[in-house]
Amino acid sequence: MMIVRRLSSLLLATIGLTLLSLSANSQNISPDMVEKARAVGVSQQQIDAAMKQQQGSTGSSVPVTKAVAPSSVDRNVKADSIYRTNEKMSSFVDDASKKKIVFGREIFSQKNLTFAPNMNLATPKNYRLGAGDELMINIYGASEDNIAQKISADGRVVIPNIGPVSLAGLTIEGAESKLRLTMSRIYSGLNGGGTHLTLSLRNIRSIKVNMVGEVVAPGTYTLPSLATLFNALYAAGGVNDIGSLRSIKVYRGSHMVGELDVYDYLLNGKFGSNVRLEDNDMVVVSPYDKLVTIEGNVKRPRIFEMKKGETLADAIRFAGDFKSSAYSENITLKRSNGRQFEVHTVDKADFKNFVMQDGDELTVGEVVKSFSNRVEIQGAVQRPGMFALTDKLSTVKQLIDKAEGVRGDAFLTRTQITRTLPDSSKQMVAVDLYALLNNKIGDVALENKDVLYIPSIYDLQKEFTVTIKGAVDSAATYPFRKDMTVEDLIVMAGGLKYEASLQQIEIARRIRDPYSLKPTDKAAEVFSFSIDDKLSISPEAKRFALAPYDEVYVRVSPGYEKQCNVTIRGEVVFRGDYVLSNKSQRLSEVITKAGGLTPQAYIKGARLLRKMTHDDSVRVISLVKLASRNSSKKDTIDIKKLDIGSEYFVGIDLEKAMSNAGSEYDVVLKEDDVIEVPQFSNTVRISGAVLYPNTVTYRKSVSLREYVSMAGGYDDGAKKRKAFVIYMNGTAARKKFWSSPRIEPGCEIVVPTKPERKGATAGEILGYSSSLASIAAMIATIISVTK
Repeated sequence: MMIVRRLSSLLLATIGLTLLSLSANSQNISPDMVEKARAVGVSQQQIDAAMKQQQGSTGSSVPVTKAVAPSSVDRNVKADSIYRTNEKMSSFVDDASKKKIVFGREIFSQKNLTFAPNMNLATPKNYRLGAGDELMINIYGASEDNIAQKISADGRVVIPNIGPVSLAGLTIEGAESKLRLTMSRIYSGLNGGGTHLTLSLRNIRSIKVNMVGEVVAPGTYTLPSLATLFNALYAAGGVNDIGSLRSIKVYRGSHMVGELDVYDYLLNGKFGSNVRLEDNDMVVVSPYDKLVTIEGNVKRPRIFEMKKGETLADAIRFAGDFKSSAYSENITLKRSNGRQFEVHTVDKADFKNFVMQDGDELTVGEVVKSFSNRVEIQGAVQRPGMFALTDKLSTVKQLIDKAEGVRGDAFLTRTQITRTLPDSSKQMVAVDLYALLNNKIGDVALENKDVLYIPSIYDLQKEFTVTIKGAVDSAATYPFRKDMTVEDLIVMAGGLKYEASLQQIEIARRIRDPYSLKPTDKAAEVFSFSIDDKLSISPEAKRFALAPYDEVYVRVSPGYEKQCNVTIRGEVVFRGDYVLSNKSQRLSEVITKAGGLTPQAYIKGARLLRKMTHDDSVRVISLVKLASRNSSKKDTIDIKKLDIGSEYFVGIDLEKAMSNAGSEYDVVLKEDDVIEVPQFSNTVRISGAVLYPNTVTYRKSVSLREYVSMAGGYDDGAKKRKAFVIYMNGTAARKKFWSSPRIEPGCEIVVPTKPERKGATAGEILGYSSSLASIAAMIATIISVTK
């Protein structure tokens, strides 16, 4: 039997928890649902879990755990935590959400606004004592005593040596007077002597307040006795969706003792209607009477609750009045007449008389973005901008005077007024401002929205420039300046370079004749001047001023040459860098400067490494272009072979150059040449299309074929007739049909590879067969005809 009961309880709890889960998913957990869940055995922990599930799905907290009927659960609210253990909404509401909430309701859902009573203030003299208040009676002066007493349930305190004294219902001030009179029987000094008595609250009692009507969580709440109507509203979560903020009534017994209008507090700062509550007070929140929506150009566009008789002017006041951009002459209003909507346009004079109705929607428009008295001046004036069109500023000359005159670069012979016509089209009015300012023509009247444009002479032409090229520090194009000289331009370019020629400065000037009717054969005017090392120009040049788009050329002196170096590496006495003393210096001379060769030098292996010059690069590029154009021909140069990089070897014979100085073997050196004189190497390297590429010992009188045999012989793809030898000095020799090149120490034998041959495809074979068959048929026909 016990097991059956436990199973039944478990089943009922499961059903209750399921109901809570379904309600959480539907975002609508009612107080009745909570009570039913508790009745069937669902624990408070399980209820809280279901509530958290709903909070996670909706993003907000819902006050359900305390929302029960007034008679079912008492609300115990602590003073130091401002009475609320749950939340209805997030603590702050963003602007977009606020516009959808009735103005004022959000104050009861913010964590930082609690309306908690200040418990540290002196006890108010009008505070009425009741059962549960703990009093402190202080006697000082001729007699001293401190008596702490708590008012009993029957409203009395017991004074030693006196007995019970009834204080319930009295104010602090009244109770103090009664105690002074009563205790004067044992403290005679209280009757005007040297003894004094004061009464204060040590701990306040709790009171029960009933919250009914349109609040979020109606019920009975236990509050501190100093609590006010705002405290009670906050504890109950504020008003619900149909609750009124404008008429919240407090009943004590059967009489109404106070009525709160929350808007008085929010808009006017009035806190006088915030009634202090007493035990068993009833707070009644009625449904709202009217809700009015205000949108558009007001400072606080929201939904507002309005009382009977309040007008459109009151609604605008609630919305914080108009914005500066608002059109305030009339307001458009949408209203329901019971069958359909209708539009009302309310003029400004009727704002105070137009009574609002529930559901009215107001839209405050924006002023037209146009001007009724604006003129504008732009361009070459001292103070361009907009000005008011008035009786004192109504002409072009007056507008220019207001802008503090024209600038020196103003183009006066043709200024323009852009005028806006009644159909919003534009009209151009030309003004000869030079004649107007010199009183040669009459002043021109301005109209609303006119824009006067005075161009600058620089607006009508491209900025002039001059260019300097050649041996200056910063060769570039510079802005032209009137009366600029060649000297000025050289200074702007950072001065002359070290290699600049002082004998000739050349200026090329454009040919310009705006009135010419015939073409000219002349391409430019050229002027030449000399300078000295102090950058002072000859007298005729000083008088020569540059013109727009002149080009100045500073030549490099023909008598200037920078040092050219070559490098010697390897087996010489003094290896390193050597300067070429003249442009025709030869190989043998530099070797001699280096102290000659060492005993370990292998003179036949000496080689010369040379960098690509500009001329070499141009030659290679030309060959590449030629090869590219002839890429379809079989005898085309291999483009890859033309790419020799930034350096290349020059084949030399140092032995003959040293023995025949100045001969054709004695190479003329160039800048950055590198001469390498190696040590003797008695090996020969075999590479390429051989079976086993390797390096072998040099043997005198051994032929190329025998060296290839030392590398395993030729590979199947070897081009035997194309084998060649690369010598250490950078030269090469190819095998010929009737002879082989000589083999020297340190050389390398290279055997090229035959190019890969592609076999004919099936289609090509079929094509060849068809062609052969056609040719055979043709030959047979010719033979038969000739018989």
